[in-house]
Amino acid sequence: MQWSRRIKLLKIRRLYRSIRLGIYDDEALKDVGSELYARCADIAAVADAHRYGVVPCPQCDAKLQRQIDAMYGLEGHGAKRNWFHCPHCAKQLLWTDCRDALRKDPRCFSCYSRLQGKGELKCSCGKVWERKAYRRSISTRVLLPCPHCNTVIRKPRFAAAGQETENHAAARQVQCPKCPATALHIGGFIECAGCGFKRRWRDYRRSLKRKDEKLTCPKCEHTSSF
Repeated sequence: MQWSRRIKLLKIRRLYRSIRLGIYDDEALKDVGSELYARCADIAAVADAHRYGVVPCPQCDAKLQRQIDAMYGLEGHGAKRNWFHCPHCAKQLLWTDCRDALRKDPRCFSCYSRLQGKGELKCSCGKVWERKAYRRSISTRVLLPCPHCNTVIRKPRFAAAGQETENHAAARQVQCPKCPATALHIGGFIECAGCGFKRRWRDYRRSLKRKDEKLTCPKCEHTSSF
């Protein structure tokens, strides 16, 4: 992938200085704006690749789905089966996103207004919390505001560890790195019935993060390594 370069700070300084002097340079504004836009687009592309495994084709910008899924485990807060959509703004998020948003921007649990204060957190409705007690209570609550629209949502019910969904069960099957057979994730190990390959799942995931994957775009048939 060819990522856009960081914009030079000198260009930004020159643009602001010219505007302060009353000189409006359309070419400089277009140059800085286009470079900032390209940089932001690359950041969004990296975020999509990290969260969803979706990467853009370098030729036609078509969305390609990676088969290597090293960013997600079968368990834990980042597992695919733990993602859900906010029923109000339809944003995809994890329940930990709601908790982290409250830790950064505390809100009242009664009226969900912003809390003020350093030692104690106070609300305009009269509620008062100690900061440590407030942070502890976040992890036990089932009603929290959405970090995007601040509308109160209920913690969704996820499949228990012993009750796998179809997507969760499919995640246990991966391609064996030694042969084209299918290997299974069993008891913290990846095991292949075809060639007898066996390796710890944690080490296997680490190796995937360092591995390049070749994808062929179905739109323009361009092959790239990611």
